[in-house]
Amino acid sequence: MLKTIRFCSSRAFAAFVLSIALLALPTPIGSPDKASAAGEPVLQGTRLSNIDYKTITLDYNERLHPTNYPTTSLFEVKVDGVVVPIVSVSTGLTNVEVLLASVLTAGQRLTISYLATTPVTGTSNTAVQDTAGNDAAAFTDEPVNNSSNISSLPTPVAPSIVPGPESITASIAAPTSGGQPARYRVYASPGNGRCDITGASGSCVISNLTAGAEYRFSVIAFDNVGGATPIGAASSAVTVLAKTVAPVTNISTDTTVPPVTTDSNAPSWDVDPATESETDEFTEGFWPTAIPGNIIITNEVGFTVDKKNGIKPKIRMKNYAGKIKMTISAKYKDGAKTKNYKCTYAPFGSTKKMKTAKWKWYTPKKACILPKALVTAIQTGTATLNAKGKWTRTWVTSGKKARPDKTKIKPRTLKYTVRAKPAAVK
Repeated sequence: MLKTIRFCSSRAFAAFVLSIALLALPTPIGSPDKASAAGEPVLQGTRLSNIDYKTITLDYNERLHPTNYPTTSLFEVKVDGVVVPIVSVSTGLTNVEVLLASVLTAGQRLTISYLATTPVTGTSNTAVQDTAGNDAAAFTDEPVNNSSNISSLPTPVAPSIVPGPESITASIAAPTSGGQPARYRVYASPGNGRCDITGASGSCVISNLTAGAEYRFSVIAFDNVGGATPIGAASSAVTVLAKTVAPVTNISTDTTVPPVTTDSNAPSWDVDPATESETDEFTEGFWPTAIPGNIIITNEVGFTVDKKNGIKPKIRMKNYAGKIKMTISAKYKDGAKTKNYKCTYAPFGSTKKMKTAKWKWYTPKKACILPKALVTAIQTGTATLNAKGKWTRTWVTSGKKARPDKTKIKPRTLKYTVRAKPAAVK
């Protein structure tokens, strides 16, 4: 199994040598990475920089356009000379991630190609582009021999699966003999669902599965020095359950709510929570019927949506301080095309030490702008918006990564879903 592989291609090295040569010219001829959006594709990069099981990452030396996503047809991946299907393509700030339909294994030879489209003015085409609309140039990375470390751990058996509402819980027991894994990764098939288990045994949850669909699950084990086993045998088919949503009572700013009577199923931003959560019992919010509007998920977490479909997370802290990193993503239909959306917020929160702990809200300065087609897809129930984040925390009155009782404060994982409001929810 593959571990992280990083390298510069010969094409990137040649580009570097050329750039050094251009610096020596007596008359500047302009930047090789900038041109008219309707001119020759010129956006360059270091190309293939990382391989991670199913994901191939391509790095570019410019910030990429945040809402213009290339189609899967612009890429071709060959493993040992055989074309491998591509599930999706998404862009980050300076990279493109290509998700494959199958897991890569050690020793395979990989080639990836990008086919440049005909450049057009603006950002209306589906090429990889920088923020100015300059298109990326076509390239093919030469075959790469994967020399990953194969672990001596035994290939893991299929996990035990308990189906839940649009999710499953996968459990793995520690091996009875031999080395003990440092962690596991559980894969769902079909699709790209996965979750990780830290330690030689444990459980994890794969969410956002399709209710009523059958899935099988298999596992890769990792040792503590970066080695990985081949993917294990798949579990028996498991049918995912439907999600049921009970009616709830809304709490608004013009409603008086007596203390110790707030319905826990109706989170409010107007009433301070009694305690601070370590994890979230509720992880789903509903797209507001009116824009601008609020998406309240828990008493501590939600999102705000402005009139331009700009969305921001809103997180409340009391005893903790720290910075939060969060990314939102979605797959949706725009006409006949399937598109992927991804946006990462600048880290937000506070690391400031305070004399007294008190509830306080934090939100990023800049919103992520959702495409109109994605908003429509969420409103009609054909797409969901997923948010994933990590909150690195300290105790607000001491600034330390430990509570007053000396227990260690671990980073908190944030995972939320935004979807259309079901008819059962008033």
